[in-house]
Amino acid sequence: MNNIYKISVSLIIGLTMVMFLSCGDDANWKPGEETSPGSPKAYFNESNTGEVEPNTSYLNIAVSRVNTSNSITVPITVIRSSEGLLFPEKSVTFAAGEETAYFRVDFSQELPYETAYPFALKIDEVYTDQYDATIPGAPVFTGNLTRLEPWVFIAEATCTFEGTSGSKLAAFDSFKQNLYKKEIAGIFKIENWCLNNTGEWYGDFIFTVDANKKILPDPSIGFHDISAKRWYFYEPGKASTGDDTQYQINGHLPTNTGVYMTYFYLYTVGSASAGYAMDFDEDAKTAKIGGYSRYSTSAFSSGTFVLRYTW
Repeated sequence: MNNIYKISVSLIIGLTMVMFLSCGDDANWKPGEETSPGSPKAYFNESNTGEVEPNTSYLNIAVSRVNTSNSITVPITVIRSSEGLLFPEKSVTFAAGEETAYFRVDFSQELPYETAYPFALKIDEVYTDQYDATIPGAPVFTGNLTRLEPWVFIAEATCTFEGTSGSKLAAFDSFKQNLYKKEIAGIFKIENWCLNNTGEWYGDFIFTVDANKKILPDPSIGFHDISAKRWYFYEPGKASTGDDTQYQINGHLPTNTGVYMTYFYLYTVGSASAGYAMDFDEDAKTAKIGGYSRYSTSAFSSGTFVLRYTW
């Protein structure tokens, strides 16, 4: 009985302590500041990218507001920056009825191209509404300023499509495509390289070239399977239907008879496939890209193919 009594007393003391501490916390709790009825409920627009187009000397960051009835100046604080970034203004000003204004970010014209320079901005809390979940943006913007290097036209390249496996080798008409380069960053682009029948991306083929003259595709385009060394032009594991299965290497149907690829992928660097090719020789003015495809006609067998470029 004495042991049971001691345990009961201990439990009571423990519970009392928890209740006391909880009540203490509640006693110190205070609600946050209420949003003023006159607040513009300002926020950073989700459309902001941080990319500066060629021949542009500054970046505009869009600041929007919910309440647009009056003219108002909204303070903006720089909470993080990078060397070379300049912030000539400390606020944005909205005219009466204006929904969006712009906060200007300048930069040194010596900043290298294609390099991300992080910075962060904050709208003063008095001018925001932290409780309204319907606002399509945030009172803090964290991003990067990136100067985009201009594309330089290299040449109009001739491309020849050649089926390399299957009992009925695919054969498409040769076609022309424009080749561009960002000289400083060493980035290449084949313009309008591939479209589906809806006219949507996968438009430009953007890539870099390694020391072995191998093409390294932009990882943000298409779907990449790192382990299989494949670059897909459809989402693996999901069936494509309708217009999404009508791929066009050169921006229009590859043949005059309306034959197209129902899906395809390219082999990337490191692939052991016999169909692998990712070669680009800027000095010799040649390129070779290998992949695998199926077609919309029984006249061609599914199988590997190679695209040969000359310019």
